[in-house]
Amino acid sequence: MRFAAATALVCYSLAVLPAGAVEIPCNVTANVTDPDPAGLNVRSGPSGKVIGTLQNNGDWIEVHIKGMDGDWYVIDKATQIGANETVLFSGRGYVHKTKVGVSGLQESAVIYTDHDDKSRVLVSSADGDQPTALLACWGDFYQVHIKAGTGWTKTVCNNEFTTCS
Repeated sequence: MRFAAATALVCYSLAVLPAGAVEIPCNVTANVTDPDPAGLNVRSGPSGKVIGTLQNNGDWIEVHIKGMDGDWYVIDKATQIGANETVLFSGRGYVHKTKVGVSGLQESAVIYTDHDDKSRVLVSSADGDQPTALLACWGDFYQVHIKAGTGWTKTVCNNEFTTCS
């Protein structure tokens, strides 16, 4: 019983910590979804100084997310996808999580209740062609919201032009 109480306390503490207090490690990619024609600002920290701008001059921009800090994703690379892939940003930067997302799920994606493939399965074979909201990341997992609810998966679609089925 003590273990469960301690685990609940740690989880609650992580949920209420302000940005900058704990960085959750991630290793995922996502697409820039910011419609601003001036581009997406890359910042030095959460709400920090602008250190770069990701302006879409091709098909789409993919970012590698190496961590999550409150409502901010920590990125280390941004690539313009198109006929010739071009690295637009390399280094440590922050983008707000509302400005990036995924195109959907890979067809037959498994959705788990937690960021562990040994956790309970929420959906054993999700439809890849459905609205998918990216909420968070943890390790190689994406937290997504789909028709069936909110869960964790490793199999999203980042291709802007296909359904990834």
